[in-house]
Amino acid sequence: MEGMSVKEVKQLVEENSHKAEQIDMLTAERDDLKEERDDINEELIAAERKISELENELERERSKPTEVAV
Repeated sequence: MEGMSVKEVKQLVEENSHKAEQIDMLTAERDDLKEERDDINEELIAAERKISELENELERERSKPTEVAV
């Protein structure tokens, strides 16, 4: 910063301030996306669990003897 004019220093400070704001916004967006990803993963686990339950139920139904009308 030595040898820089006051105007140049002010401009540099302003640029760094804008960059800091951008970093804050991007960090918040990243955190939101991580939370959304975690929610989706939880929903996926629940859906996989439900699919497994339904497959087991279907298999139990298929293994029951079939009544045939005579």
